Amino acid sequence: MKVLLLFFCCVIIVRASVVRRFEKPGESPNELLKKKIGLLFLRKILGQGDILRPEQRNELDRLVEQSGLTCKLCAAGVDVIQKVLHSNTGDDIISAVAVEVCKVAKIETDRVCELAVDEFKTEVFYILFNLKPDEMCYWLLKDKCEKPTGFLPDWTIELPPTPEPPYQPQMNSQPRGIPRTDSPTLQFLFFTDMHMDVRYMPGSSATCGEPLCCRDNDPIPQHAEDAAGKWGDYRNCDMPRNTVESMMSQVSQNEKIDFIIFTGDIPAHNVWNQTSDDQIDKLQRWTD
Repeated sequence: MKVLLLFFCCVIIVRASVVRRFEKPGESPNELLKKKIGLLFLRKILGQGDILRPEQRNELDRLVEQSGLTCKLCAAGVDVIQKVLHSNTGDDIISAVAVEVCKVAKIETDRVCELAVDEFKTEVFYILFNLKPDEMCYWLLKDKCEKPTGFLPDWTIELPPTPEPPYQPQMNSQPRGIPRTDSPTLQFLFFTDMHMDVRYMPGSSATCGEPLCCRDNDPIPQHAEDAAGKWGDYRNCDMPRNTVESMMSQVSQNEKIDFIIFTGDIPAHNVWNQTSDDQIDKLQRWTD
């Protein structure tokens, strides 16, 4: 097995262009291959939850393109590599490589790199360990690989056998006019995508260099114009709790609401550092 893996690594290095940024003097083909796999893995992980900004996504796509992994080489190697990854330490190896690639490529800060990989690795590993080589390569290098037969087929939903009622157009129907000014009305409150951040801290850095700033773990900026405001900030920040509470207080005191439409999407954008308990806590804060 080790001989086959080493042989495949050598083929990769000979036939593929090298990502120079990741090379180190005296580095073995095996280590470089791990970095290439980590690069693909990283692109899938950071593609979750809108962690990357557009320019970062473009840079990561460029690095993947430079790695030189073709669909044919990918499929040949995955068959061998999967056997290695199914060992007890396989997931740790790929996780460590993904974190290293993220840091070296400066895709995000070291902290976000480490937490993002740890946050999404379970879901991604399930896919990596259960796909066939041609399916995995289609998933990783979709623009280069032909879709395997039967992979991710379109779903067919069987409807109940109840016959559809016949269509009966209304003949000579008159268009409805404008309601009378004395018609009864209802007033409702609609809110969505509030993204309240319970760790928002006024005065913290709004330009911290991470996808989400203005938090209690961010430093106090040297320049006053880079500081988060009391009621929020239009830069890389979510809504503070006091703004949400003030808004709801004003509505309850000054408006007569007949019903509320709430369509969710409420947690902060720190998607690299969330848990199911976090999600439940945020939902309860809004609904209790």
